[in-house]
Amino acid sequence: MELNEGKLQLSALRGGFSFEEVGLSYPGRTESAVRGLSFSALPGEVIALVGPSGSSKGTLLSLVTGFVDPASGRILIDGHDMARLDLRLYRRWVSIVPQDPVMFGGTIRQNVNYGFQGVSETRVVEALRQAQALDFVERLPGDIDAFIGDRGCNCQADSISGWPSPAP
Repeated sequence: MELNEGKLQLSALRGGFSFEEVGLSYPGRTESAVRGLSFSALPGEVIALVGPSGSSKGTLLSLVTGFVDPASGRILIDGHDMARLDLRLYRRWVSIVPQDPVMFGGTIRQNVNYGFQGVSETRVVEALRQAQALDFVERLPGDIDAFIGDRGCNCQADSISGWPSPAP
C-alpha cells in the first residue's frame, strides 16, 4: 500500500531525474533485476530503454513511475528524493509511451483525454504535439475528431501514409 500523506507535493515538474546506485530484486528471484544503477536525465532530455525481453526495461519504468520502490539507492526527481514525494501528484506530471499502442475505439480526442474530464482542445493539441503525433493527426479526415478503432485501426484512413496497421 502506498503512503502519501504528509509527503512533499510537487506543484510542477521540470523533468530531471537521477538514479543513484539503485538496486531492486523481486521476491523469490535469485538474481537482481537492477543492481547499482546510476544515471541522470536533464529536463527535456529524451532517453530510450533498449534491450531484449527480460532485461529490466519494464522494471526501470516501474521505478521511475514509483510503482515499485528501490531496495537500495535512491531516485531523485528534480533533486527531490522520490521516497519523500506524494506520488499521486507526481504521476500527474508523468507520461508513458508504451511499445505497443493502447488505443480504444473512439476519436483521437477521446483517446488523448482518456481518464480526464473537461480537457481543452488546446491541451489535447499540445499533448499530440509533445507526442510528435500532431502532424500526422492533422492529416486525418476529422483531425483530432477522427474516429479510430481499437489499437488504432481505421479502415477509412488506411491510405494515409503512416497510419498504423491493425495488429494480427
